[in-house]
Amino acid sequence: MKLDKEKDSFDSKEWPSLVPDDVKPAFDWPSQEDRQRWLAVINSTVTWYGDPGDNLNEKLDFYRVFESIEEGEYLLTSWELIGQNIAEIHIDPEAYPYGGVGPFIALVEAFGFYVLRVNEYGKYRTRQELLAQR
Repeated sequence: MKLDKEKDSFDSKEWPSLVPDDVKPAFDWPSQEDRQRWLAVINSTVTWYGDPGDNLNEKLDFYRVFESIEEGEYLLTSWELIGQNIAEIHIDPEAYPYGGVGPFIALVEAFGFYVLRVNEYGKYRTRQELLAQR
């Protein structure tokens, strides 16, 4: 995903094959008709993910997760393993609004992991703080 973001060459036809079958139920899958309707208006529609706490424990549209990462105005700088079973995703926003971290939260949780904290705008908030804001 990082390489695709850097090359600006996402291929939505390839995405479903990259996700294991046991992870697929964690996403919403639009019907072919709904997908075609969305593709007809995608260039004139903005998707807003809002506060990171709003995205915890949410099931998101599979294609919109990847499209939002593609469209987001940020550099995906790294995915780093920082401890046993703990990793960090680093992004560098290039503008505001940059698109939010919702798609990353959806990916992390779909694969069975938990978001422990989010640092957005220089302020760390724990999972408990994010959920309390809902």
